[in-house]
Amino acid sequence: MTRSLSFHADYRCQNSGDCCTAQWPIADDEGGLLPRDAHGCAFHNAGLHRCEVHAAHGHDALPLACRQFPRVTITDPRGVSVALSCYCPTARGMLDTFTGDITIVENPTAFPERGEYVGLDARTSLPPALCPNVLMDWDSWWEWERLSVELWNLSEPPRQILDRLSIAVEAIRTWRPGQGELIDRVHEAHESARTLHHAPSPPAPAPSHPAPAPSHLAPRTAHLFLACHSFASWPAHLGSGLRTWLRSLETVLFLLEQDWTVAEVDLWLRHYAEPRLLAKTWSRVELN
Repeated sequence: MTRSLSFHADYRCQNSGDCCTAQWPIADDEGGLLPRDAHGCAFHNAGLHRCEVHAAHGHDALPLACRQFPRVTITDPRGVSVALSCYCPTARGMLDTFTGDITIVENPTAFPERGEYVGLDARTSLPPALCPNVLMDWDSWWEWERLSVELWNLSEPPRQILDRLSIAVEAIRTWRPGQGELIDRVHEAHESARTLHHAPSPPAPAPSHPAPAPSHLAPRTAHLFLACHSFASWPAHLGSGLRTWLRSLETVLFLLEQDWTVAEVDLWLRHYAEPRLLAKTWSRVELN
């Protein structure tokens, strides 16, 4: 099974060339790097908006990094979860044009079950941590993801939705084996978070007085972008608990509130930052 978010389920590369001209090093699958010029990858034909390797030899001839971009994937015992980096203009543009419900969809057309997905491989790993020294199970984690993603359909400021997620995190992280099924606690935590009229604000990554929503974004774009980071979350798998997962979302919103663009946020958090170090840093919140 594969899964993606509903607004990226029909993704198809539009050959914008931003990935080719980003000036980041691209491994050639032989231990070296693709040659670069002043415009980026030397194989990118800017005039024709195409990759000459792809044009001459097809998709399978591309290096792995090119075949995967902008996919951000996690493979676990239940299937493959595929998010997209919104540094890609096509993926980013879908945030502005989507009008349906924000959901997780199974076996979307853009990501067939027999596709090539190379990312975080958790098939033989333990499930994400609930809190330090306490693990979730895979069914409960997938349900947590589903309910968290769907919470971004609420028509209220992003900070308020993070308040609700904070309530859910604190309600569930006290669960211990022997206290019933964890998946039932997932449902209870999200129900209490969804129905609460006023939730206390979680601590931001840095002191700030944010506006109700990032003023430079379309009204719903921040919700969709934060859903991108709620799903297929590497920090959830590499960190020490659900507070770590939540802190990653708080960081995304904080950067948006500082007038970072969606592209800039994903360029730094998804491509430039070292994922394990970032998760370790965010995991400090578990000790509070």
